[in-house]
Amino acid sequence: MLVDRLVASVLKRAEGLGLEVTDYCAGLRYCYTVVSDGSEEAMGLAYLPRLDIGHDTLPEAVELGDALKFVSSTSLLHKTLGISMANAVSQFLLEPDELPKGDVLDYLELRPDDKVVLVGYMRPIYEALDKSGLEIVAVERDPMLRSNVALPDTMLPRVLEDATACIATGSCLVNDTLDLVVREARKCRIRALVGPTAQLLPDLLHSAGFTHVASIHVSDVRSAARAVLRGGGTKELLKYSVKYVSLSENLIS
Repeated sequence: MLVDRLVASVLKRAEGLGLEVTDYCAGLRYCYTVVSDGSEEAMGLAYLPRLDIGHDTLPEAVELGDALKFVSSTSLLHKTLGISMANAVSQFLLEPDELPKGDVLDYLELRPDDKVVLVGYMRPIYEALDKSGLEIVAVERDPMLRSNVALPDTMLPRVLEDATACIATGSCLVNDTLDLVVREARKCRIRALVGPTAQLLPDLLHSAGFTHVASIHVSDVRSAARAVLRGGGTKELLKYSVKYVSLSENLIS
């Protein structure tokens, strides 16, 4: 699957850097992994689908090479950990200062006649787009998060048939819907992957078909770790992070 290939590519780029996993955790909303080469460290995050993790527990010890095994498993908890590990490596390799900062909506260049599909009910994005008068449809896997606004995500192929823009949560990396999103959104002019879980190296995600990649780079690893341990979500993580947006070369040209 696409996510397996992406994670394998990330791990290959880290060969020879001496990276080790120094900390990892599953909080109420996110998993995190911290990697270090002995002098610098970086944090990777992944949204935790609480309703789907069952009675699994995290392994007592992990090595960086385990990430691909975790991502390719059918345990949603282990998959979440694996994505956070790959994200941590990606963030270690990332040069955030070279990327534009800010919110993804500032870079999408949406048109008045666009039909926008949100894959994952991301309320701040939905409300901002709704106020602009755009046609917008949201699909959401978790029934607890639909808020009488979003459709079940089984409707994704149908609502994307005539869509011109698709904004997908990075959680697609965790729940194995990435291939579906890439395939069904291929006709969209805008294909964005967003959120803290979308921390994989942007150039790899662009090569997979995404025109925009928007995520966060954690600048204060220790404080962000405490936030996750306290059950914090995106709002809390943003206190210790910087938002960035990467645009594909094809879009720029």
